[in-house]
Amino acid sequence: MTKVLEVVSTIKMEVLDKEFTVYGNIDDPLFLAKDVAEWIDYAKTSQGYYDVSTMLNTVDVDEKCKNTSTNNSRSSWFLTEDGLYEVLFQSRKPIAKAVKKEVKSVLKTLRKEGVVVSDTATHEQVIYNVDLFMSNLNNFDITKLYGLIDEFLQYQRANKTRLAYKNKSKTRHGNKKYKSHIESMEEIREHLVEWLNVQIDKFNTNQQLGLAHEFIKIRELVRVSVENMRYRTAATSK
Repeated sequence: MTKVLEVVSTIKMEVLDKEFTVYGNIDDPLFLAKDVAEWIDYAKTSQGYYDVSTMLNTVDVDEKCKNTSTNNSRSSWFLTEDGLYEVLFQSRKPIAKAVKKEVKSVLKTLRKEGVVVSDTATHEQVIYNVDLFMSNLNNFDITKLYGLIDEFLQYQRANKTRLAYKNKSKTRHGNKKYKSHIESMEEIREHLVEWLNVQIDKFNTNQQLGLAHEFIKIRELVRVSVENMRYRTAATSK
């Protein structure tokens, strides 16, 4: 059974002078196999298409998976980080080594500094991805923030978003990799409320009472939305 993958980030790859997309989550990133074949100009079939099937046969079963993504409803093959490195290692193309080096650098930066938005990132990519949305709160148009946050929360609720545990300690959560949907929504709420409180304090200090009032409304939206999700989930589980 396939699942829908979020877009973590879309970033310019300097060695290829084109953008590449990271899917899944930053701890376990995935890469579209078709894109990888294009990056290294993999061998082609008699029909002139990159021979993705043969490329996938060169990696282990746990280094590839079939999923859909938020920007493509079709099911496609993806490579894990290890799978990507294995394909690049096996390639005899000079560009493969440079691609591997840049991908490693990009992932290291994302894990250290957070997710960044490409200039060409779509509205859907920003709204659908939790890390992308959270890391760019300061960049959104204030006049549209209420609607954006409302849309963001409704999407996460509809798709039953589950966030990965950032702390790997098994003593805290056993072998689980992902939080429950409600735990995830509570984490999102806490992050949003914390950020909103900072903005409200800043506006009050600067005597920008109108903006402070608007952000208080947004904070209430966040609190009520997540609480309602909790009650609805509890009711349906009985």
